[in-house]
Amino acid sequence: MAESVLRGRRISRRVFLKGAAAAGGLLALGPLSACDGVEPDDMPSSPLRIGTVSTWAAWGSLYIAERKGFFKQYGADVEIKSYAYSGALDALSTKKLDAAFLVVSDVVPMAAAGLPVQVVWAVDQVLTSDALVVRAGVNELGDLRGGRIGVLYGGFSHFWVLKALEAKGIAPDEVSFMDVAGEDVPARLRSGEIDAGETWEPHISEAVEDDGQALLFPANSPVPMIEGLVFQRAPIEKRPADVQAAVRGLMAAQQWWRRNPIEGNAVVADGMNAFVGEGDAEVTSVDIERTIAGLWLYRVEDNERVFARSDHAGSLYTVLAAVNDFFMRLGIVEESPALDGVLNATFMREAAAS
Repeated sequence: MAESVLRGRRISRRVFLKGAAAAGGLLALGPLSACDGVEPDDMPSSPLRIGTVSTWAAWGSLYIAERKGFFKQYGADVEIKSYAYSGALDALSTKKLDAAFLVVSDVVPMAAAGLPVQVVWAVDQVLTSDALVVRAGVNELGDLRGGRIGVLYGGFSHFWVLKALEAKGIAPDEVSFMDVAGEDVPARLRSGEIDAGETWEPHISEAVEDDGQALLFPANSPVPMIEGLVFQRAPIEKRPADVQAAVRGLMAAQQWWRRNPIEGNAVVADGMNAFVGEGDAEVTSVDIERTIAGLWLYRVEDNERVFARSDHAGSLYTVLAAVNDFFMRLGIVEESPALDGVLNATFMREAAAS
């Protein structure tokens, strides 16, 4: 089943707070209580509602699991819903979703706001499918002193771009950060409103076609950009067999995709096109291939590595701690959440062992 809601990808903490407040004031009022929204476990026979983003191919295992029968094989009943990234965050916060694919670092402000969520599977690491694209005439980061940079404030894009500038000796007050959605970056560059902006494929290619260039990638970041599947605590605690079946199906689909990239890309393109809005260009296998070329789709051994408690830069514990420190410094997060409570490798490990 599929429901098209909104399109897009990233969300700033400020917009997340605004959107969630508009959706019911959950974050404005503080931590969630058991009576807020609709409890997924109130409908134990209903499908698990998993949110994705129609413009981002990295989470294509969701379409493959549905269309190639992996959900059915493992007894998972899943309803796919497609949102803008902001919509997915809001839907997860208001219990309209049981789970969503997200940039893992976004669980930090969610957990700090009292939202009971857990990362259960690390899906991929973004290398070059996101980028800081710049207008013609900007050839190095130093050229951005005094310039305007579009990012989604408080998101991972803001984090890694700011870290890159600091590494080159450029202080935050030497540039102006503007809150710009990634899909709007090419148009903002054309109009001269910004000198650089963080975006993703296919918008990177659009900016390059307009004489811009991709200057910086998450692959250059000292903290990896890891994406994963984030579940509400309610289905984890009250519907663990359903959650386990879904994770099994998704992991099997991702393994199949790695072995069958040509057919898999076609399946993902078909799945994404089910959510293409009227007047929007359809997604092709070439689009999928271009995006996936800039990712590392995680295997079981990659999940074991990133879920391991370690000081290694690739550990999820290290990633979340670094992003939390950054958010604390910006005042986006006022109190550090208990990061141990947002990572749960149980379902991933059980799926890998079966």
